[in-house]
Amino acid sequence: MRQEFKALPNEIGRTYKRVTLPRMGDFRFFMCEPGIIEPGNIHGCAAGQNHGLLYVAGGSVKVMIDAPRRAEVDYGSEVRFLRFAIINGKQSHAISSG
Repeated sequence: MRQEFKALPNEIGRTYKRVTLPRMGDFRFFMCEPGIIEPGNIHGCAAGQNHGLLYVAGGSVKVMIDAPRRAEVDYGSEVRFLRFAIINGKQSHAISSG
């Protein structure tokens, strides 16, 4: 089987640097619209010690509290849980623009 790849002229001969990104499950965040969870409330709850806080407004996400990196993560279980939630979700997870 023959495969054909096309590149822009300025990309021919370019070498790419591999970047290592955090994997799913390395960090945990609460995500909501501004005002639903206040940053001061995160530190007061049990899960707040290992969770960060993200605010979603319009089409952007703002990090309010950074989450610490989790030491022991079971990536296989994280992927299975996420897959189950997406497949069996009863509501749409699409972001509306209006």
